[in-house]
Amino acid sequence: MYKSQWKGGEEMKHFIPKKVPLRKEFNPELHKIFYEVAVELGDRAEEVVEEAFKKAELEGTLPDWFFSYEHNTKYSKEDYKGLDFVFTTDVGPVFIQVKSSKFGKRKFDRNHTFRHRIKIRTVIINVCDSLEHIYGQVVSEVSLGRDEIIATRR
Repeated sequence: MYKSQWKGGEEMKHFIPKKVPLRKEFNPELHKIFYEVAVELGDRAEEVVEEAFKKAELEGTLPDWFFSYEHNTKYSKEDYKGLDFVFTTDVGPVFIQVKSSKFGKRKFDRNHTFRHRIKIRTVIINVCDSLEHIYGQVVSEVSLGRDEIIATRR
């Protein structure tokens, strides 16, 4: 809301921000910093997912239908295809792409969901969440992918 849209009393009008014009010029240094932060956050999200599954393996809490997982290394052939993790289940592999933001997920889903003729599922990971919560998010997404595989076989 801007001052011109304010319908309330005059005593609060000074708390409403003035309309600030958007900056039109591109700042390459600032763009580079934001890009590097986003890459670091994405890498950390992948690390946290791997930590969550290592913990679940040690505790023996993996589902019965779950056989193994593989974290693809950065800059590998699979990573270029958009496959961060390959989860092997009783009905076949489920491919997962880890994202740290809704924007990244939307962008990935728009461009890569059926890349190379395989369905890639995406999951948004907040690195500040507990390992149990992150584990639950990923298992839920892998379960949905597993259900899709079962449904296509009928």
